[in-house]
Amino acid sequence: TGFIIAIRTLLIAPSTVLGGYVSDRLRNPTAVMALSLIILAITTVGFTKVDNLAVLVSLIFVNAIFVQSYFGPLFSIPVERYGTKMIGTLSGFGNFYANLGGLTFTYLLGLLKDRTGHFESGFNAIATACLLGLVFTGLLERMRRAGS
Repeated sequence: TGFIIAIRTLLIAPSTVLGGYVSDRLRNPTAVMALSLIILAITTVGFTKVDNLAVLVSLIFVNAIFVQSYFGPLFSIPVERYGTKMIGTLSGFGNFYANLGGLTFTYLLGLLKDRTGHFESGFNAIATACLLGLVFTGLLERMRRAGS
């Protein structure tokens, strides 16, 4: 387990930069965000559905690659809209809500595990949040196009 977590951490570390890089090259941050959220929803649900250890570890690694890859693109959108003069405030605002979401869903995962005796409900809730984020990403892209 420790080895899997260590490899997962190594995969997460560059994912924010990689997501930002791909977003900059494509000039389409919402596409990177959407792809990341779709993959996160699928892999998160998969955690509770697979019985094969190799497949589970693969899902964990794929999830790790995309779990932070939408952050760079997400944080570029306010700068695109409001410029760099507010970058500190915009980054702080975004990070506040990112940390609040991380805290909330980690707590929810544990709470649902304690109430139900399994992780399935918690992982399904996280996957549902990813899909809801996908809807908001679509709305954000519409706003970007309208503002251009």
